[in-house]
Parts: sequence; C-alpha cells; structure tokens
Amino acid sequence: MTKIHRLLLVLFLFSTQFVNGQSLLTGSVSDKDDNSALSGVNIIITSFLDSTQTLGGITDNSGNFSIKVPPRGRYNVVFKFIGYDFYSTM
Repeated sequence: MTKIHRLLLVLFLFSTQFVNGQSLLTGSVSDKDDNSALSGVNIIITSFLDSTQTLGGITDNSGNFSIKVPPRGRYNVVFKFIGYDFYSTM
C-alpha cells in the first residue's frame, strides 16, 4: 500500500467518525413542588421527520440522564413517570 493510499484510508476513517458522530443530551428530572430527584423517569426522543426513529433512556437514582442523539434534526422529547402527568417539549 502506497503512502497516498494509507493517507486516503486514514482520512476516510476520520470522515466516517464525523458522519456517525452523535450529540449527548443530558439533564436531570426533579419534582417541581419539593425539588426532589426522580429516578426511573422514562425519556422518549422521537424525530419530527421520521416518527419511527425513536431513542430513549431512563433517569438514574439521582434523577440524571444522558442519551446519545444524532447531531442534526428536530426532536420531540417526552418525559413519563408513574403518578405524574407526562411532559413534552413539543
């Protein structure tokens, strides 16, 4: 393999990493009345353009979450927890 071919291969590998790169959506969920952390809250992320593209996650014991999402696009984020009304960013 020549130096040019190696360089092109390395550039191709880097470009695929940028194309497949993802953003990180992070946050925390708490009760608005007493500000206590809510663990086990379901988080559903759906693309506006294609509703079959759904991601999700759940909060940890401290109410924190971190979900990898594609870097571009518009999404609806819904938070659901038993005993609470659901909250949507839409």
